[in-house]
Amino acid sequence: MIDNSIYSLINKSINQLGNLNEENTKQHIVIPALKFLGYESECFNFENREDHKNKVVDISWENNKDRLYIEVKRSGYDIKKSDVKQLTDYIVAGNINWGILTNGKRYILINKNIECIGYGEDISLDRIVLDVDASQKNKKIYLKYFSKGYIFD
Repeated sequence: MIDNSIYSLINKSINQLGNLNEENTKQHIVIPALKFLGYESECFNFENREDHKNKVVDISWENNKDRLYIEVKRSGYDIKKSDVKQLTDYIVAGNINWGILTNGKRYILINKNIECIGYGEDISLDRIVLDVDASQKNKKIYLKYFSKGYIFD
């Protein structure tokens, strides 16, 4: 079952590795979790500057016409409104429908197509589809909705 397995994978990594910098969080927690969720590693593009002049998308995943941006923060980092706005700005600028913001433990799914009124950080929060803390057993059932199968298939 995807929920129990990915929950175990994420929490085992977090417990073994502790607080990590952004790159180690990406390599040791986020990428294995994304692979488990059905995202093919050969479709990952790291440090993508396309569509973003001076800004860098940590991971972009592209398979045919399906595209997803993933913004990674270091393990233990408390994700803020400004981080949600950062990823929302990336997906809007790149005309990408979906984005995932994560610190390895918390996963936030964002959709560009949610109609919002206003501007700034608060409008970005309106585009959140799911916000899941993978360390909470009662929330693990929602991790499957971050999978390639649920988002694109």
